[in-house]
Amino acid sequence: MQRLLGADEPAVDAYELVDELHRWALGLPFVEELEPVRSAPDIRRFAVDCPPLDCSAVWLLTGGFEPDVAAREVGVYAVLPQSLAQALVGAAGRLAPDLPADRRFVSIGLPARPEELRGLEDILLAAYSLAFHDS
Repeated sequence: MQRLLGADEPAVDAYELVDELHRWALGLPFVEELEPVRSAPDIRRFAVDCPPLDCSAVWLLTGGFEPDVAAREVGVYAVLPQSLAQALVGAAGRLAPDLPADRRFVSIGLPARPEELRGLEDILLAAYSLAFHDS
């Protein structure tokens, strides 16, 4: 599997990283981007939609919730089971509100170095894989 950023590549701008993350996510099987919601127009939502397995679930969100563009931070949010979400709190993840079916948003900081990017990719691959099981 091709990584988002190679180990010998320099750190990238947060917005460039998120753009690359979108391309990577959309390249995964059964992933589609959902339409924006009116209450959070700057949030991009990615879901697994797999009719053969009869599953459909959001697993990744990116963007910012702040209405003030100047104050907005780029965010990456994984949707994970409650138990895994709790474990990520010790690794600098921040918990967001609970979701149905014992799931939770986890806010993940954007990496500054390539080795951190591999960790982000691993978390997102877990969220992607678990979306097939939890829907």
